[in-house]
Amino acid sequence: MEAFAPNLQRLDKDAVGHVLSGAFADGWDTDALLSEIRCLVLLEYGELELGSAIYEGELERAKGQLANCTAVEIKGSGHVPQMQQTEQFYGVFSDFVRRISESARSKGAVHGR
Repeated sequence: MEAFAPNLQRLDKDAVGHVLSGAFADGWDTDALLSEIRCLVLLEYGELELGSAIYEGELERAKGQLANCTAVEIKGSGHVPQMQQTEQFYGVFSDFVRRISESARSKGAVHGR
């Protein structure tokens, strides 16, 4: 976390306040926005007890709105699984990308063949 401290001083205080207050999302219909997403989605999230920003009810709601969602909990991580469990996070990501690539190849959708 010490690595973030110098960057925190550079943030726009008004913008941070807007985000923290929740006002940035006023008027958004998250369900409608999520239901518009048609591409494959990988949702990696940490454990709620360790500070994950995604709660169980929100996760199920998002998965219900996303047509092509793969959700994976990264054990031993909280809000920033890519930093707290780097190897596991990128292992899941690599597997996801590999599956997409293999599927596209099998369908003849990859250019350069």
